[in-house]
Amino acid sequence: MNHTNTWQIGMEPVGEENSLSYRHGAIPTVPYTAGAPSVPLVHLPYVWSFKKNQEEYMKIIPIYENTDPTLLNSEDFAIVTRGHKEQLAKDCSFGWTYHHRRQAQPVLDFLYLGPSTLARDRHFLSSKGITMLLAVRDSRQVGARLMANESLVRELGIEAEYIDVAGHNELMHAFPSAVSKINDHMLKTFNQQRPANADVQMRNGETTVRAGKLEGGRVLVFCETGNERSAAVAIAYLMSLFGLSLPEAVQFVSYKRFSVSLTEELRYMLKVHEDLLVARRIVNQCEIGSSSVPAKPTSTKRGLSATVDEDGDESMDWAQETRNFDFERFNNRPAFVPFVDVDT
Repeated sequence: MNHTNTWQIGMEPVGEENSLSYRHGAIPTVPYTAGAPSVPLVHLPYVWSFKKNQEEYMKIIPIYENTDPTLLNSEDFAIVTRGHKEQLAKDCSFGWTYHHRRQAQPVLDFLYLGPSTLARDRHFLSSKGITMLLAVRDSRQVGARLMANESLVRELGIEAEYIDVAGHNELMHAFPSAVSKINDHMLKTFNQQRPANADVQMRNGETTVRAGKLEGGRVLVFCETGNERSAAVAIAYLMSLFGLSLPEAVQFVSYKRFSVSLTEELRYMLKVHEDLLVARRIVNQCEIGSSSVPAKPTSTKRGLSATVDEDGDESMDWAQETRNFDFERFNNRPAFVPFVDVDT
């Protein structure tokens, strides 16, 4: 059977002798495929952690300069992070059991990750002090509302928010909205609980929040399993708020909830999100620095070779390392000819 087929819209595959390219004197060198191209593989290397009592830990130290500059000002950052409180994650893989999949784990002091069943669990919601449910659901489930007992939600005075997506591409565009929903709720809850004499203080030029004064908000982010879409939202939140890299954020969340499972498509969406965050930070740094530096005249677009520093001095160009990495894609790449002439 001849496997070299061409595909035409609304038609069955036809043999190469009947194809349009063949009639014009050329044939494809590889078979056509009707499937969508696969996403690039995203490598997640192991991130260094420290050991304490033979157990592995990761630590997050909240630093305002690392956060997404479009999210919060310094005072709001201090409120959301509860006075720049450090966050620890212990590797839970050794003691993990299947039963833990049905529970929610605190990724942060104020952010829980778990399955949708917990959104209907009165004991869990009340004992953990959950103040907001963030449901990450398929847009086809909109008619099912929150996947929770709404009368229970109203009874406990819990806020309900939704992230409705039809696929992973839409989820990537929803990351900023999800991050904002969590931060807005944390600020709203703080302002509602804060007494008139204010618990926000300035110390050594930095905004601080006195610990132990307020309960603050607590958010449960969930999907059907708590291992896929909602886990991706939790990872995106850590990247946005704390400036973690994708490998760091994935490992931190996995230390908390070992059952997290990210498809290659989800990894790629998170990688794109990371690239956007890095770009925003660079633009923000340039805007801050440009206030005291005269603007450079614009120039016409340069070719690829013109962007390379000929003297090889990488210290003269902050993007040189990125360009060198990009050039690796073209090294030793085999020549590819999509069509060849038909033998006469």
